[in-house]
Amino acid sequence: MKVTTILKKTLTFITPNMHTYRRNSLIAAVTSLISGSAATVTTIGRGIDCNAKEKHKIKRADRLLSNTNLARESLGIYAELAKHTVGTKKRPIILVDWSDLDGYKRHFLLRASLPSNKRSICVYEEVHSLKTKEKPITHTLFLKKLAQVLPQDCKPIIVTDAGFKTPWFRSVLAQGWDFVGRTRLPNFYSVDEGNWQCITHLYKKATQHAQAFIGYIARSNPLKCQLVVYKQKAKGRKSLNRSGKPKQSKHAKVHIKSARDPWLISSSLPYSRNSAIKLVNIYQLIMQIEEGF
Repeated sequence: MKVTTILKKTLTFITPNMHTYRRNSLIAAVTSLISGSAATVTTIGRGIDCNAKEKHKIKRADRLLSNTNLARESLGIYAELAKHTVGTKKRPIILVDWSDLDGYKRHFLLRASLPSNKRSICVYEEVHSLKTKEKPITHTLFLKKLAQVLPQDCKPIIVTDAGFKTPWFRSVLAQGWDFVGRTRLPNFYSVDEGNWQCITHLYKKATQHAQAFIGYIARSNPLKCQLVVYKQKAKGRKSLNRSGKPKQSKHAKVHIKSARDPWLISSSLPYSRNSAIKLVNIYQLIMQIEEGF
């Protein structure tokens, strides 16, 4: 079956209450995108397959993308899609991460996705500016909208990288969900909420045999959770520049250090005998997000 036929059937199925003209314009715009058009008003319009003049096709794309009704209906569209991607899973693993949308650092994507066959399927996403990127209120509102998208009886396990801190963990818990994330410097931990130590003390104990225990993170406002310390086997990879030499930029050095540091995984999931390896396997799924772009 042709991709365009599948697209038309799918969009018609998940937007039963959308105005027919708006749905047809949406189908035309998405068809333009999957046919190779760039994600701009002009190129989407030019790529619309119809007999109208170019300027009218561009105006059609502009009217669609600026349509407030479409923006209002978008959450419902995500919810309908989630019925099929998440399905009847009661405890799905949802990966959440930030990504740059352009090389000028002006637009950023916050996406929640479902891991599937070493890929990730989008469940819900938002575009933000630098002003709202990684802000606590942005994260809180994102989780509330994600809750509206997911099936009502769904209690996901939210997996994030080290860019999401303790306030994010608390916001996840406030939804009645569980979290799995990486804790990095600067941070302290405690096993009894009394004797606090820098997490580098755990780094020294890290081996390729994952170790789990119950402890606390965030000394100023302690959060009790399960902690797993794990040292990945070195993969021998090197990040090279165009000349074939190791990259020396600040960003490259930060990335290299992150890859070399042991993992300290924090989670609200209940402790069990096989917790350590289970949480390592769950956290490794976050790497799949990179395959979605």
